[in-house]
Amino acid sequence: MQATDRLKREARTRRGRRGHAPGFLALAAVTAVALAGCKEQPRQQAAKPPPPDLTAKAEAAAREAVAAGVRAPAEATFRAIQTWRQAIPRTVAVCGQVNPTGSAADPFVPFVAVIEFGGGRDPSPIHIEQHAATTNVEATRVYGEMVARCLDDGGPRPLGPHHFITEPLPPMPDGLPRPEQAANPLPTPRQAQVYATTPAPVVRAPVETAPAATVATMEVPPGETAVPRQNVNLHTEPHGPVSRVVPKGAELRVFAQAAGGWYEVGDEAGPWGWIHGTMLDVH
Repeated sequence: MQATDRLKREARTRRGRRGHAPGFLALAAVTAVALAGCKEQPRQQAAKPPPPDLTAKAEAAAREAVAAGVRAPAEATFRAIQTWRQAIPRTVAVCGQVNPTGSAADPFVPFVAVIEFGGGRDPSPIHIEQHAATTNVEATRVYGEMVARCLDDGGPRPLGPHHFITEPLPPMPDGLPRPEQAANPLPTPRQAQVYATTPAPVVRAPVETAPAATVATMEVPPGETAVPRQNVNLHTEPHGPVSRVVPKGAELRVFAQAAGGWYEVGDEAGPWGWIHGTMLDVH
């Protein structure tokens, strides 16, 4: 009788253990899936590649495009090149100076190139627009492009697919000498008449914005000239408001000098305004 009871108890114990086994297996499976998910998530984040660096490709593409548009592409030389990330994704502006012939007798002129890249891990340029100030028209265009593009997040701002906001450009300076005439400006008919009738230097009237009572000036020897080292602001008087921009390399006549290192410059027709001496090469 006792042996029979013992066999029954052992049978019930074995059935209880078999009944709990599926529960333990299900719990172990859920735990394994959760641990696998925790391990896979960091691996997926670490596998995300960084955005491509487009700086070197943009500069190389800009050099090639700008050189192709000047007089001597094989001899063109560059300097002061900077790259700027634009507001439109995968777009880079390259700003700098180029000597169209590579000759020391020719000045460097500013240029702006905008390079748009395609997608992918190794993107290539899909659109290039460049402008170099080799003519009067291009000099005006380059001025506007430099103001709008040569800064981070420059250019049009995207509003959505195929929709952009373009910032209005500032007023363009007028009367700039053409780069091809910067070294040897041609006389106008009015200047030719002055040469024929009055060989002496042109007598100029006092400038209203810079009266002699407020600006002490002294005359300079005849024939003294100055050349801007870069694009510089022309002031109506020393420390006064800016009237326009004079491009680098323009040959200017020096009319007077004021305290603090200021020079009154212009052309043979008369003075334009004042530029500080730190921005000029005076001869």
